[in-house]
Amino acid sequence: MSSKAADSERAPKAGKPTLSPPAKPRLRVLAGPNGSGKSTIKLNLKPQWIGVFVNADEMEKVLNASGGFLTLRDLGVTGEPDMVLKRIKKSLQTFGLKKGIDIPALLAEIRLDEALTLWVPGPYNSYLAATLADAVRQELLNEGKTFTFETVMSHRSKIDFMREARERGYRVYLYFVATDDPTINIDRVHRRVLQGGHPVSDDKIISRYHRSIALMTEACEVAHRAYIFDNSGAKHKLLAEVSDADTLRLDASVINPWFLETDLWKTFF
Repeated sequence: MSSKAADSERAPKAGKPTLSPPAKPRLRVLAGPNGSGKSTIKLNLKPQWIGVFVNADEMEKVLNASGGFLTLRDLGVTGEPDMVLKRIKKSLQTFGLKKGIDIPALLAEIRLDEALTLWVPGPYNSYLAATLADAVRQELLNEGKTFTFETVMSHRSKIDFMREARERGYRVYLYFVATDDPTINIDRVHRRVLQGGHPVSDDKIISRYHRSIALMTEACEVAHRAYIFDNSGAKHKLLAEVSDADTLRLDASVINPWFLETDLWKTFF
């Protein structure tokens, strides 16, 4: 583009006000193995960046405390109740089968009132909460809302969700955090349980650790911007930033062994 053409585009004719295009919705994904420190990263993000925060652990607490009630408006859902319930039921059919949920019983009893207060039958456990979190995320995506969620990302479905968001016009950001060894994660999860957190078996922590790191590179390829952190020590360290899957910025002074084994490192080096 010539400088003359650029000037003409930047200087619209007088009397014809220009309207800025609407801001694209944002999806932020806080990912990494159990016990890596995803929640701490969230604390360092500005509230306006986060938008709605969808957290299955918090949803499980609410379900148990309320006897199965969940206020969807508090989670950013604002659609017409009949359509919201229809879409949530569809999502539950899709996601619930993967987690062993009794879908027919759930769909037969689930209710949503005009105030967008959802009621679901128990038992209220991590599997049901995770299924509902998937459904709420899908609804927020359908409504074009800016939102953030945490995930261990040990399954490709979360990458598929990121890709769907990008195809729908979202700006997608990934914040991935891991440690040098799954024993670090195991110790942190054990300490978290003593403080009232939810337990995760050692075997699951180890298997998810390796699957999550293995999927990191593909997630970076989907995201518009990805930030890779190490949290093996007392503080998070930013190892790398990836922009549009083709630019990698590194802090060579803090590269950790686990990162050197990733496909992301091997792709660029």
